[in-house]
Amino acid sequence: MRPHSAAPLRVVAILWAVVLGAAGIADDTPDHELRLWKDASGSFQVRAKLIERTDGAVRLRKTDGKEISVALAKLSQADQEYVDKATAPKPVVVVPERERRGLRRGDPSKSAGANKPLPDTGRSINPGTDPVTGDFEPDPLNFVAVAELGSVPVCDTDAYDAVSAPKPADAACNKVLVSVGRHVITQPNDAKGRIYLVDWKQRRADPVWEVGKKLELLDHDPDSGRSVFTEGMDGLGRGGEIVVAEGLATGEGKILFRRTLPGAGKPGFQPHVDWACMVSASHLLAIVDLNLFLWDLPAARLLYRVEGMKSGNTPAVSPNGASFALPCEGGIAVIETATGKVQRRLSQPGWAPTAAFDPTGRYLAICTSNRFYIWDCQTDTITADAVTTEHLGSGPPHWIGPRTILSSNGNAIDTELGMAVWKYALPQEKNSLVAANRLWFSGNHSTCTVTAVEVPHRPVGYVVGAILAGGEAALVMAPGMAVSIAVDNRLGPAVPIDEAAIRQGIAQACQQAGWGVQDQAPVQLLARLERLPAQELKFRDARNGNGVTTATMQPFKADLEIRRGNELLWSRGTQNYPPTLLFLGEGETVQQAVTKWERPHQDFFTSLHLPPRIPRHDGPTKPGYSLFRSGTWEDVSLPAPKPAPAAGQPPIAPPRR
Repeated sequence: MRPHSAAPLRVVAILWAVVLGAAGIADDTPDHELRLWKDASGSFQVRAKLIERTDGAVRLRKTDGKEISVALAKLSQADQEYVDKATAPKPVVVVPERERRGLRRGDPSKSAGANKPLPDTGRSINPGTDPVTGDFEPDPLNFVAVAELGSVPVCDTDAYDAVSAPKPADAACNKVLVSVGRHVITQPNDAKGRIYLVDWKQRRADPVWEVGKKLELLDHDPDSGRSVFTEGMDGLGRGGEIVVAEGLATGEGKILFRRTLPGAGKPGFQPHVDWACMVSASHLLAIVDLNLFLWDLPAARLLYRVEGMKSGNTPAVSPNGASFALPCEGGIAVIETATGKVQRRLSQPGWAPTAAFDPTGRYLAICTSNRFYIWDCQTDTITADAVTTEHLGSGPPHWIGPRTILSSNGNAIDTELGMAVWKYALPQEKNSLVAANRLWFSGNHSTCTVTAVEVPHRPVGYVVGAILAGGEAALVMAPGMAVSIAVDNRLGPAVPIDEAAIRQGIAQACQQAGWGVQDQAPVQLLARLERLPAQELKFRDARNGNGVTTATMQPFKADLEIRRGNELLWSRGTQNYPPTLLFLGEGETVQQAVTKWERPHQDFFTSLHLPPRIPRHDGPTKPGYSLFRSGTWEDVSLPAPKPAPAAGQPPIAPPRR
């Protein structure tokens, strides 16, 4: 891997700025932000959000959700100016036609019939071993919109309702589509599927499709106006048909054709669509039961497939669908969608990466564990490579700025600093996406509500600026600092542990982070091994009519803490548990199978990636944390991490929030 270089990332920023400039977007005034309103006398103030301006008054929504109406003339001069600017008519934005490349060239395929099965046999490609052609070209997004912030309630929901992520119905996200599929396993007649069209400008949601079957919206292609959804699945979301319709974005939907999934109707589990993306009006890239297919849907034809993918290996599709990046055995490959040819491949043994293309279609953000890379696919070089203090989640990241990516678990990563600079409490991963410079999500515990929020929001820029201005003074750990290493082995002589190997593994990790190892250094890396109290585990046993079988286990636990005196700077830990699904050997009991997983985690310390830079836990450089409440981000402070207790003491309970 090449060392971090900031210069190529500046190129990203310039390219992105050019794209934004081409769209004619230069208004950085926040739309209807939560702010402090004051009256002209200064005696009255309220924190609220502007809902609308009426004749001579404004309607505000307070943080408790209640709405009030205030005469415009009674507001302070600053508030009146804000209302004038926030409600001024916006210029009409002309959306250019998407650049037609690859599969988007030409007219849609002709339909082979109203009902056809989709084939699962044909040409196979292997992203890990196929030859690399080296003919990659960036696939830039030629239009970047900025959608208004806010929320639109769609319908009431409950625990039996599956809500899809919102899908843009047009490039500017003036309208979005979302589905709600209800199915109660014990009440099959209660199945219902609905698709709603959310008019973002008018702030209203209308049903445009309803059937007496479970339904899930997979994707929508704004260019052709075609939508793809599954219909008629069982209570586990399996089976059913792929339905292609058009006109849902205009409220006049009609079915074009239906396609049956491979394996439908055969004994055993029915097929399940794990992920899908329309890469043209005719072509669907989809993962079905851990196999990736590229189908020409109208023709019911398979272009190619990738067999035996690992769970969670979701493709990263370029802005116009001309290429996609796919995690493969020992790395990640960029594939030309139309041909299935491997254009680029990055090899790294032991990887389990997720990825996302930036809007220029040139740079790929790759996340694995607590490490990220930025790959310039045009020059085939790594332009950034850093280990962060935070785990980056198991799902694909999002680009939320020229130098910022958002991990699937809500960490905003500044790619030039190589650090997590903010933490967002995100909704369910599958119900969110980034489009039109907003983070969109749908659904909560009791309602389906489509929401668009600003991310990163303004405080993130303040933290980044403070860290850049403060330099090493803004960090508690930075490359070049000295550390010492200690091992706290609480397992006793009955459990053989090679403490020298643990120290050596940690020392190698320190060298990779740029830290020097010195005895008596003020910062200490403490490796701890211990056993937790015995626990009773319960398994649903298929051998006795799904009865419950119990087993006991005393887990091993391994932790690494970075301390400065009594202050905990960073920690990572693991403990062993059996898998949720146990496969028993002949004559093997559940207890015997569980006992196999009782083993110490010595190798945990030899596979660590240490973050070279750790920010302070106080002051303006402290990374922030935001919860989504009352339609906007609410910034809260979290207590500094606490070290584990000394030997023989009970563990510290986590703080309640």
